[in-house]
Amino acid sequence: MLSAAGSTVDVANVRGYRMRIGPMLALAAVVLAGLSGCVRTGPSNTTSPPDSATAVRTSVSAPPEAYNLASDGSVPWVDEPLDSRDIYLHSAPPSPPAGAKPCRAKQLSGILASWITPNYGVEKPRGFDANISHLYGYVDLHNTSTTWCTLQGEAPTTMVTGAKTIPMNYRHQINAKARARVTGIPPDGHASLRLDWDGPFCAELTDQTRLAVELPHDGGTLRVTLAATERPACNPAAVKPTVKATLSSSAFDEAVDLTPIGPSPLQRMTAEITGPASARPKERIILRVALTNPTGEPIALRPCPAYGLELHASRDDLGEPVNVRLLYQLNCRPATTVPAGGSLTFQIATVVPGDLVPGSQLTVTWELMPRQQTTGDPVRGQLVLPIA
Repeated sequence: MLSAAGSTVDVANVRGYRMRIGPMLALAAVVLAGLSGCVRTGPSNTTSPPDSATAVRTSVSAPPEAYNLASDGSVPWVDEPLDSRDIYLHSAPPSPPAGAKPCRAKQLSGILASWITPNYGVEKPRGFDANISHLYGYVDLHNTSTTWCTLQGEAPTTMVTGAKTIPMNYRHQINAKARARVTGIPPDGHASLRLDWDGPFCAELTDQTRLAVELPHDGGTLRVTLAATERPACNPAAVKPTVKATLSSSAFDEAVDLTPIGPSPLQRMTAEITGPASARPKERIILRVALTNPTGEPIALRPCPAYGLELHASRDDLGEPVNVRLLYQLNCRPATTVPAGGSLTFQIATVVPGDLVPGSQLTVTWELMPRQQTTGDPVRGQLVLPIA
């Protein structure tokens, strides 16, 4: 039996080798931080894809029905949640030699060149959510020494002017998987540290503002150049007068490459999502996403793409706000192409968030996630589902 359980994506804590920034994630994280019944997500991280399709992540324990089309011709859904480093194919990162020691501050230099505004896709935050300004960025860490070193664990990070710490909330919670990961940096090599910055932020920053990164294993304090000039909005009255800005840090990971590598043939398609006339809180529902190929040639689903699913209900609606973002592997087992001039329909299962109440509306946004960083418009479909 195909289950309906999903998983949220924590992009702050999991990224791939020589990552490239992907489309929705929005998917995750703004995850980066979980907010009381709400998971906020931001764009994903990726890497240059190799040609081999063997790197495609598929479950070895998929049920037999996953390998055949359903009686109505649709592709069955399989419960295969992903995290952001699963989205894009990547080469294995270099392994540090035996005996490599933890990095010391004197071995590294660092710079944060720019802050990035998350792409939330079709469904934009509304109400109070729209007033919470969010940025994220990557500290590029350069090993200026002649020896390998390693980074592992939490990295408390503050924003400082001289010896003074700029007042705001600072967080650096990471999950167990991220805490256990060891990132090696060869001589003249690079690594990254993701930071997320939420407003409102009203302090004046000077040219001497830097980031102070506390390296794990008593590595000392690394002073990082803050070249980025973007700031979260100063709008405390629009959010809540008592809310403070927050800077949160992830775990260390391989170097991020923000350069897109071009369009994907998958982006020639369109998506249409359909579902039940209404749904109830905590109900498992089946949606159907029809991918249509308007071109004169078949479009291959190899490597098999992932997809993102956003479930959103505004704070302006009845009940509690919902902003859940899920990431899954598409089931490409029974069909590997979308025919020329034709379409292929995929079943998508999910569970309606329990915080919704009758009379509210749930906006469901589905987005195809090619296994490469793309330029141009993503393939998306959207459905507004009344809650009964």
